[in-house]
Amino acid sequence: MQWTGLNELREKYLSFFESKGHLRLDSFPLVPKNDPSLLLINSGMAPMKKWFLAQEEPPRHRVTTCQKCIRTPDIERVGITARHGTFFEMLGNFSFQDYFKEEVIPWAWEFLTSDEWMAIPKDRLHISVYEEDDEAYDIWTKKVGIAPDHMVRLGKEDNFWEHGSGPCGPCSEIYFDRGPEYGCGKPTCGVGCDCGCGQSVRCRRQGPLRASGTPQHRYRHGLGASGLRDAERGQPVRGGHRAERAAPCGAHRKQDLW
Repeated sequence: MQWTGLNELREKYLSFFESKGHLRLDSFPLVPKNDPSLLLINSGMAPMKKWFLAQEEPPRHRVTTCQKCIRTPDIERVGITARHGTFFEMLGNFSFQDYFKEEVIPWAWEFLTSDEWMAIPKDRLHISVYEEDDEAYDIWTKKVGIAPDHMVRLGKEDNFWEHGSGPCGPCSEIYFDRGPEYGCGKPTCGVGCDCGCGQSVRCRRQGPLRASGTPQHRYRHGLGASGLRDAERGQPVRGGHRAERAAPCGAHRKQDLW
């Protein structure tokens, strides 16, 4: 694996999708514009809802961003687990009436495993798909070549993306296997384990979106920058609050408290 800092990782991701014809956009403001349904931007796709709903024409039908986000539903879990946080950066690439699963699933694998990009060992990665999504399963196994023992089908709670009202749909996720020493010890511990110390840790997420009334597929693909940073280093996932950008803040706060 290639060791990089968060700034380099961010640039790699955006450059990769620029090479696939995407327009790079700056992070949108954290306070939404003309959207009374949200107090704060909570995902990479949130500022683009009008493009997903075909209410406005996007600047290009392929877009990539690194969006600053604040998400509070997990606030009670912050500090209890290493994987819950409130502020994070979401890397994303988005398609509006353009490509779909057939194109983006191989791109995700190329970015993570190619020596030119992240060079993460293929045998450390496991794939989950929505239990009814045979199309995605076939692309992963037949086109990308993932072995069946590295595939798992999960239900709506794990592999169906929705965030309030609006666009939603089945998703597929890529997990980085940290090894059995980081598992919870249960026989069922593995991809999708919610114990907080599961053997496999999500490092990438991607999902096709459909919204009522939209004439064609819309698609979003998201990736937490700090989660991929930990996987890329081959270290235990430390959580977004321990990533390079956030760790100094935590250190100063600890000093203030003690």
